[in-house]
Amino acid sequence: MKTILFSIVLIGLTFCANAQISTNQPARLKTKVTCYEGKIDSGVDTRSVDLASDNTYPGYVGGDDNTTLGAEHSLKWSFVGRNGSKDIYRFTFTRMTKKGSSSLTTDSKEIQFDGKQIIVFEDELHTVVMESPSTEDLKKAQGH
Repeated sequence: MKTILFSIVLIGLTFCANAQISTNQPARLKTKVTCYEGKIDSGVDTRSVDLASDNTYPGYVGGDDNTTLGAEHSLKWSFVGRNGSKDIYRFTFTRMTKKGSSSLTTDSKEIQFDGKQIIVFEDELHTVVMESPSTEDLKKAQGH
């Protein structure tokens, strides 16, 4: 019985050790966070492009606040660390989720970003996407 219990604890510790997050290294990947009013490519959006992933250390905070009446929202994200080849970000999004409603909803989630497009939040009024910036995005962000 003790051997079985010891084996279970050892296996659990092994899995925990493999899933540890590195919090002393910068992000690996450049990012683009886009908040659409509506669905993806709806035309009205705000973007944030991070060109300096090697300067993005745990604790880095980005955000987007919109004060337009009826479309108010506050989107915040922070770099948490690395998990293997993935960068980990925590997002918090406060917004209205239904037209005509004045009540605000706040959701938080942690995502593991590997360079592929991720829909972070999606509801009737908003879609938040994280992805790698395109060549055009990088040129615009550098001011060329």
